[in-house]
Amino acid sequence: MPKTRMPGSSVFFRFLSLLAIVALLMAPSSSAAQGQEILEQLQKGIEELQNGRPEAGLAEIQEVIEAEPRLAAAHFYAGMASAQMRQWQQAYDYFVAATYQAPGYGEAHMQACRVAYSLGNLDDAFLHAVLASRAGVDMTDAFAGLEAAMELPADWRQRIAVPRVLIGALDTEALLQRGSTTFAGTQTERQPAGADQSGAAAVDPLAEFLPAGSGGAFPLGLGPSGSGLAAAFQAELHEVRRRFGEELERSEMFGVVASRELADYVLFLKVDDLGEEPQVQLKGFVKLLDPESGAEIYSRPLDLSNIKSVSDLRNDVGR
Repeated sequence: MPKTRMPGSSVFFRFLSLLAIVALLMAPSSSAAQGQEILEQLQKGIEELQNGRPEAGLAEIQEVIEAEPRLAAAHFYAGMASAQMRQWQQAYDYFVAATYQAPGYGEAHMQACRVAYSLGNLDDAFLHAVLASRAGVDMTDAFAGLEAAMELPADWRQRIAVPRVLIGALDTEALLQRGSTTFAGTQTERQPAGADQSGAAAVDPLAEFLPAGSGGAFPLGLGPSGSGLAAAFQAELHEVRRRFGEELERSEMFGVVASRELADYVLFLKVDDLGEEPQVQLKGFVKLLDPESGAEIYSRPLDLSNIKSVSDLRNDVGR
């Protein structure tokens, strides 16, 4: 039975360094203090796992999930706790939940592959091996083990050799400009890419398009969202962005990654207008950008009929 281990220390501390950002960005209804409490409780749960107390760790992490179910790292570590207790099906479900909340979560796909293999679910193990590989994880050993246990599709190598996309920031600045003057001045003016800053370091041409934490594990930020409209629909806007990642990850044409260094493209979503309830229409643009130069490779208008409807959103984004 394959071993399911805790991530190495460098990965562990990379997670912790980003959890504060993630907890706050993923919980629009929470105050900063509540976000900090969520972070501290998740840290406590992870420490329990590291100290060999998975039951206590899982109890802490399950409370975090109840408070903020969209926090992918909480589902991941709940899976690690369950695996330590050899509750394999529960572990698998948590790892899959982590990949649902954060498409391109390669480490979670890798662990889901291992646990599915332990359960004898070779088709699921193969699926997660493909998705983990597309997300930038080296799955050479996993494919070798699967090849010895089952007949792999003849084109499996082609399935993992696909362009990789980082889901960039969701820009709601146009809504901010339409919002109340209460929010005026809360966003700093963006300097054009490559502009002279009197000896300052060169401006990153992608700075305005990249999400918070894009150099690390989880780019989950929404971008400017201070206006009343954006704040009111922040959960729905998050779901729009997550849905784009999910559709790309499920396709046969692209992989989804969680860091710029692994990306062949950055997908950038710009929101120009939101309609009124009950059907909240979203209008804007979707673009593919070069991750190094920021050059626009592809662009088309974005018109989503109702972002509050899961089925409508799925259909629109899929199209």
